Amino acid sequence: MSDFSFSRIPAIIFGRGKTMHLPAKALTYGKRILLITGTSYLQNSGILNLVLSSLNQHGIETSHRAINGEPSPETIDQIAGEFSPESAKAVIAIGGGSVIDAGKAISAMIGKKHRVKDYLEGVGHLQHDGTRVPFIALPTTAGTGSEATKNAVLSSCNSETGFKKSLRHEGLVPDLAIIDPVLNLACPPRVASACGLDAFTQLFEGYLSPLASPLSDSLAVDGMLRSAENIIAACSAAVSESRICEFLLQPELAEQEFASLLKAKEAMCYASLLSGMVLANAGLGIVHGFASVIGGLFRIPHGVICGILLAPATRKNIATALQSQQGRGTLEKVNRLAGLMNGEECSHATTGAEKLCEILENWTRQLKPGRLGDYGISATHLELIASKSNAKTNPFQLRLEDKIDVLQNAL
Repeated sequence: MSDFSFSRIPAIIFGRGKTMHLPAKALTYGKRILLITGTSYLQNSGILNLVLSSLNQHGIETSHRAINGEPSPETIDQIAGEFSPESAKAVIAIGGGSVIDAGKAISAMIGKKHRVKDYLEGVGHLQHDGTRVPFIALPTTAGTGSEATKNAVLSSCNSETGFKKSLRHEGLVPDLAIIDPVLNLACPPRVASACGLDAFTQLFEGYLSPLASPLSDSLAVDGMLRSAENIIAACSAAVSESRICEFLLQPELAEQEFASLLKAKEAMCYASLLSGMVLANAGLGIVHGFASVIGGLFRIPHGVICGILLAPATRKNIATALQSQQGRGTLEKVNRLAGLMNGEECSHATTGAEKLCEILENWTRQLKPGRLGDYGISATHLELIASKSNAKTNPFQLRLEDKIDVLQNAL
């Protein structure tokens, strides 16, 4: 067995209705809390009022800030600058991956003298020291796994100099992640599909990474099999936002009325959590290399980019493996995974590789993430995107023409 290391993970509370454990957990950090949410779901569903009321009943004074879309460095600096470690004893983020990333970054920047941009990989010149105010994450989507990672992705989107870069340090892993599948029940199918494809991509890329370990592989395979069994069902429907508060207080009612959907959502929430652990320890591949560049240049949801590129990028990696002397290990892992996902052992590596590609392409047809061209990307953009895209932990370092070919097949 090869030597490996594994980063710290947050304390985890997983289960239906566990959102209501938040006030008691938050109280352990103090009575002044900064709450970060998105701008619509929590307000429209009544969850925000429920959470604020529950925190208030525990004697917690809560300041609330809402994040619209993917967080920018300027947004982080503005909000973090309003608070000190005394006025915000902890930060809580309830929302999708962008909200969790925002909360994570804000918790890391409260009390700091520099701008967050100074600490961003590939942009700034400073290394964050990992100190922060305590941070609790409650995801409402099942995709990024940000509740278990050590980085926060920030964006500055424009067509020429835009970027998506990470604030990263081992110390930024959340103190506590509360994963409540009930919060995910109202996630619209289109959003759920993008998130689910993102989670699978993270698991799959970590599985094929040169930095993969027996531990990260066990988590990745578990997450991918749960995804394969549940991703279509989890993206098939959504519960009315108006019912979520009721189900948070009485989760058994959700089980009675939406048993199959809740089971599928629960599996995808768990897969997403595992994907965060895997990416934090094994890294990511070329799909996320593309997504980082594309997300800085075009306003395309991150999960949509992953969903569009997953199948063509996988075909390119497999084609490269077939032509490489170093590709045997990758093909063996792909073959093993295909057999597990297909329910029967594949007799030959090429058979398994083709079967896996067919599964991913079938998901693309059913979940309909679209094409890159639907979001304003044309053939004239491909060389720029390909030249800026990098993935140190992709199983192979693809040539520029290979990257362009992947993008062309996704236009």
